Amino acid sequence: MRILKNGEDLLRRARKRMDESSDQAEDYAKNPGKLERLVLNAKDKLMHMENRRHNLKNMVRHVSVFVRLSKDYSSGYYPNLPWRSFLSIVGAILYFVNPFDVIPDFIPGIGLLDDITLLGWVYKSIENDVDDYLSWEEQRTASTR
Repeated sequence: MRILKNGEDLLRRARKRMDESSDQAEDYAKNPGKLERLVLNAKDKLMHMENRRHNLKNMVRHVSVFVRLSKDYSSGYYPNLPWRSFLSIVGAILYFVNPFDVIPDFIPGIGLLDDITLLGWVYKSIENDVDDYLSWEEQRTASTR
């Protein structure tokens, strides 16, 4: 495997891989049962990562938000998410749970670099939608206290 020279190349390759699976993401997005299994897989992977190094903190936070947002959107609790943003989230989760992506996850030290890069890019690209959801979630939590 060739060593990636910079983050842009890594992001380009990860985005390409995610874009190639857009039909798969749409299939998951339209199928609540498949989406629920995907979300459970992401949660399982997160649980195994929580005790790892500090630099994974943002990735864990991004996936956690994506998991909650996916569940609330697909169940109809939170209908204010653009479909395109939802597909981006599902695509990012699919990429995250795939251990054999651009850089296989089992490679020590760098195996999650592509996951971190792609999740950060997706999060940033739909940040306004995520912020709206987090505000909604906070208000919902406050009203149930």
